[in-house]
Amino acid sequence: MIALLVFQWTTFGHPFKTGYDYYLPGLKEFALHYAWSEPLGRDGPNVVGAHLAGRLMGWTCPCPPDGPMAAVGNGIFYPALIMGLLWSYTPPFVALLGFAELFRRRRSPAARYTIAVIVTYVALFAVYFHQAARFMAPAGALLVVFSAVGADRLLVSPAVRMVARAYGDRRRRPPVG
Repeated sequence: MIALLVFQWTTFGHPFKTGYDYYLPGLKEFALHYAWSEPLGRDGPNVVGAHLAGRLMGWTCPCPPDGPMAAVGNGIFYPALIMGLLWSYTPPFVALLGFAELFRRRRSPAARYTIAVIVTYVALFAVYFHQAARFMAPAGALLVVFSAVGADRLLVSPAVRMVARAYGDRRRRPPVG
């Protein structure tokens, strides 16, 4: 972080000034109205696409040529992306398992960190001038981990226990002695 601030200071004359000032003079990078209005720029499905082509977000159409990923404001886009409605990180509704697991483990440091990252990223980028699914990659990756743990706890572990009960525990035990 410090290296970035030093780079920006030496390159652009101020630690918080970026190259956007050269291409878009007068740009407000962060503003509340970006949460509900059309952002100045969008990646749409061009960098990180939706696996179902945004079909679960069909209610936003008629859509522009880039589909539902380019049809909504940041305030709807980022929560929908994290929830899996624009399947980029987790399949649809699998994120609910992740959120349930986060709630179950809410007192653990890992869960608190993950919740803080998800909330911070969604809040920060909801008011950012550019909209892109790639911005949620860190939050999406953490949610995938908790979704996998939640899926294991809900689906896999009970199935393994059921099979073990049905067939008995036939594992070989090492000889004693």
